Amino acid sequence: MSHLLKRYLERRYIDRRDKLISAFFKTLGDYLRSRKVWERLNHKGYHNKHEGATVNIHIEKYKGDNPAVKSIQHFLIKNHHPAIDSAIIQGSIATGQENAFSDFDGILIIDLKKITSRKSLVQLHSIVHESAHIMKKQDVLQHHGWSILFKQELKRYPDSALPSILLFKGKVIFPDNDLDLQIVIDPSHQDYNTLYEDLCHGIYRRLDKPETFEKYYYTKLLISECLLLPSAFIQALEQKPIWKE
Repeated sequence: MSHLLKRYLERRYIDRRDKLISAFFKTLGDYLRSRKVWERLNHKGYHNKHEGATVNIHIEKYKGDNPAVKSIQHFLIKNHHPAIDSAIIQGSIATGQENAFSDFDGILIIDLKKITSRKSLVQLHSIVHESAHIMKKQDVLQHHGWSILFKQELKRYPDSALPSILLFKGKVIFPDNDLDLQIVIDPSHQDYNTLYEDLCHGIYRRLDKPETFEKYYYTKLLISECLLLPSAFIQALEQKPIWKE
């Protein structure tokens, strides 16, 4: 599936060139970025089948009263985009164990077939990023937005990149009902070492940067990565997704 589209929806920029242009000419940068992503998406084929075990997942709707969740629910209903199939909260908020230091961990399931034009793509991008900004109601030091999962990926689920156990432990916050998913996981197409390796490289880079210990935002990001490291190590060791308690 389009990694470029994922970068577009999950991050502010898609590459260094895009970031440089946008720094001096924001409107031009926005236009060039959306055009590049749309052209790639418009010529992208879909893989409907994949070898592997079929897994059925039932995800219950969220019944808690977290203020950030409620705000995002209201926002997604008010600004509904046809490509947003569903939104799932995961982690401590989903289990009702959140505290003042909990991140907002969420997954958006996007239906690529319902992104019908560049205008529709830009609207989707705006909704994803504005809703991600609301996550700061949960934690002002929130260092990530939504994890993006394409509906077309369910038949070849990226288990090493977005462990399926997160879906089992999650709760649906949009739409307002339970969700049943059927995914196909092919172990031969999973690299369960990637998360551990990426975390190690990221931690080493942050330890070399002075701002890591000068600004709370970067310090919290380092701590979050360190806390995730043991689970990533076990995942790499056992070659299967691990739930971080």
